[in-house]
Amino acid sequence: LQILAREHAELAVRNMNVTIWIVGLGTELSDAMYECAGETRDASSHVYESESADDLIDNFRRIAGDIAALRLES
Repeated sequence: LQILAREHAELAVRNMNVTIWIVGLGTELSDAMYECAGETRDASSHVYESESADDLIDNFRRIAGDIAALRLES
């Protein structure tokens, strides 16, 4: 089931112009999580690792800014 969900997310990212953000808190993110966002560890703009609550808040603010920019472009 987990593999199916990941494959579905990857198809959505590639074929339907869907953006998926991944946010981790206090854990190292796996390659599968990067793949789910359609990215790699070397070129990642939608994957965030948070070590603390403050990092988590900052990361969600960045995501909110990304979403606001998308709405302005549409």
